[in-house]
Parts: sequence; C-alpha cells; structure tokens
Amino acid sequence: MVQTFTVEKLVAGGLSLARTQEGKIVFIIGGYPGEQIEAVRINRKRDFELWKPTKILKSSPYRRERLCESFPRCGGCDWQDLMYDQQLKWKAKIIQEQFKRLAKIDIPLPEVVPSKEMHYRNKVEYVAFNTPNGIKLGFKEKASVKPVEPQGCVIGDIVFEDLRIKIQRVLNEFRLKAYDPERGTGNLKHLVLRKSSSGESMAILIGKKSEFPELKTITNLLKQKLPQIDSFVYVHNSRDNINLRGPYRVLYGEGVLTEKIDDILYQVPPTSFFQVNTFIAREILHYIAETIEFEKRESLLDLFAGVGFFSVFFGKAFDRITAVESSGVSVKALEANARINRLNNIEVIKEDALNYVRKNKGKHQYEVILLDPPRSGMGKTISLLKSFKPKLIIYVSCDPATLARDTRYLMESNVEITRVKGFDMFPLTHHVETVALFRNL
Repeated sequence: MVQTFTVEKLVAGGLSLARTQEGKIVFIIGGYPGEQIEAVRINRKRDFELWKPTKILKSSPYRRERLCESFPRCGGCDWQDLMYDQQLKWKAKIIQEQFKRLAKIDIPLPEVVPSKEMHYRNKVEYVAFNTPNGIKLGFKEKASVKPVEPQGCVIGDIVFEDLRIKIQRVLNEFRLKAYDPERGTGNLKHLVLRKSSSGESMAILIGKKSEFPELKTITNLLKQKLPQIDSFVYVHNSRDNINLRGPYRVLYGEGVLTEKIDDILYQVPPTSFFQVNTFIAREILHYIAETIEFEKRESLLDLFAGVGFFSVFFGKAFDRITAVESSGVSVKALEANARINRLNNIEVIKEDALNYVRKNKGKHQYEVILLDPPRSGMGKTISLLKSFKPKLIIYVSCDPATLARDTRYLMESNVEITRVKGFDMFPLTHHVETVALFRNL
C-alpha cells in the first residue's frame, strides 16, 4: 500500500520522520524536510513503522544530484544528495535532540566541525558475496542484508575503488566462493583497504578458514599486479558478529601503517582501530589540547586507549598516564608508539576498561579522564568515574544516543556537563563524532 507523506525532520539512524493522516509517527528511509513523498511500508511493529520512498512529489530546495551511481541503493551513505551545509545542520540538531530525549537536558545547538566531503575514509570494509559472475566486493543495501557492488564510491580514499576492482579481478581468476553464513559454505568474508596520510596502503583479506590453497598464488599475483599495495595481510576470522578481528598473517610488506599527526607518529597494525578520517581526528586532538590548555598536568586516565591515539599525543602534557585497552594487538602497538615517541610516562594496562573502572573505583585519582568507547558506550559503570576524583572528564563518542544516555548517569553522580561539540567524522552519512566535556562538582 502506497501512502503520501510530508517529511518533518531528519532523525537519528539516517531516517526521516513523518506522520500519517491520523497523526501516527512513521520513519522513512529517505526524504528530506519539507518534501512530499510517496512511500511503501516495509516493516511494521506495534510502536514502529518503517517506510521506503517510491516517488518524490515535491522536492526539497536543498536536494542535489547524487555523487555516485549506487546511491541510494547502497547503504554506505545516507544523505549523499543533501547539500553539505544541511548535513551539518541536521547532525547538530540530532545531537541536541538526543540529549533532550535521553539525558533530559537542553543543550545549546552544538557546533559541528566540517570535514572534506568526499574521499575522506582511510579505511573501508567490503563484504564478499557470490554472484553468477563470480565473487563481488561491496556493501550492504540500505536497511537490508543484501549486498550490492558500488559504482564509483566517493567516501573511501580516492585510490580505493580502483584497488577494489583490481583485487576483485584477481580473486576471480580462481574458483573461490564467498562465505555464506546461512549455509556455512565458502570462505572469503571481507576485503579491508587501509591507507595512511603518508601514502602507505594495506589490503586485508578476511576468511572463515585459517588457510586455503590459493592464498599463496593470490599473494604473488597481487604483489606483481598491484605494486601500489605496500602490505597484504590475511585475517582468520571464525566469528560472524565482527569483521576485522582474529589472528592474522602478513603475506608481504611491513604489516603496519605509519600515521603522523603533527609531530606524533603512530604505528597501526591491521586489526587495530584508528580514526577513519585523519583530518577530523587531528581537529579533535587540537580541540582537546585547547580544552586541557596543554600545560603540564598531573595525571590522565585514558580508557579504551587503542593504539594510543590520545595517550601518545598528550604524552608530554601529563606527568603520568594510565592507558587501559583490552586488545592484545593494540596494547603492543600502544607500547611501541610510546617508545617511538620517546615517552616513558605511560603505564599500559591490558584489561577491559569497564572491568578496570569497577575494580579500581576509589583506589586511584586522576586529574583528567578521557574515554573513547565503542558505540555501546559505558552504561551505568560510567557513574563510577567520579570515584577517581577527576577535575575534567572528556568523552569522545561516535553515537550521540549512548553519549546522551551516559551523560544522564554522570549527572546522577553529581558530574556537570559543560560543553558539547560535534565533528563530522563521517560526511554523507548520518553518523557524527561528538566530544562532551564534564566537570566534577
């Protein structure tokens, strides 16, 4: 059944909000504020309806031509055909709305620092899937598990699309099959392309099996046909709920990327997290540097420390730093990055950050606590941060909803929020990085 809607606003999750003639709220995959659209319902629950546009009857003045041939079918982008200043405007409104809805507070409309709009990602993950013409490497369709091959993708580094196509051709010189999670057949799961700002590139092939016979020949072909790839890595990932995880083998090259931000060097292993937009990552570091005034402070607790993105950058700003990270690969990289940058004041602890906070509440004191958790946030455990008696808490988040939820828990423990600022880490999508500052009362 097709219905006509007038879009009211954009909301979290890359959706738009409209109402039926009876006033019931519905969510639509597409459409911009003020537009009249025809849409068909694709999902219905007791308190939730999801619709998909079939026709635009009245277009927004802020709608523009799409930037690649795969949009809007491909799920890699949400707002590709919306003018960039409007993307920033709506990201700010969504951050503000999430704080009102989940933290129960009104914050001023935050600034959102702009990025370059295209070819900003230094890492892209492609899913492998089977077709009658062999293996393809692509993305999931919007609101679907069905994969689609991109045509001229504009979010990844400018060299990635050419590399993806050429690697796909090499893989199809063999009778390989992509992994099918429903049947449990095949092996190839993903291709990940990474690149540093210095120009180093890495291709990572991820498979369900620890080994397969064609891998050596594929390695030789890639080395011969694609000399622009500096490192080639195979990751054995037997799990289906996460992509870039598991033991890996460096098939050729150094097997690490070297990233430089200002005068700080980072070595990043294949399976370790690093911010995907280097320009915005630098902007976040500079903003935090201004926040802590970059004068010598006594102590920093860095939770979810990764390869030391924050600990190492701010190594000279603190007398002592405790960096907590659960990944063994990232811990080794963090220790190496401290040595490379001649820092001997960073204590690295290999432990889950939530466990560390629970075990050590009230035992230590830190002047500043900095956390950059995964999308799930910290939950109620965050209220224990007050026991470390910090003067300042800096929360870096990729999800305004979990940030707002965690803000409520912090405020319940008598911690005051002082400022919220957005950073457009992910242009053309609904995602936004947010930095919130808190003061311990």
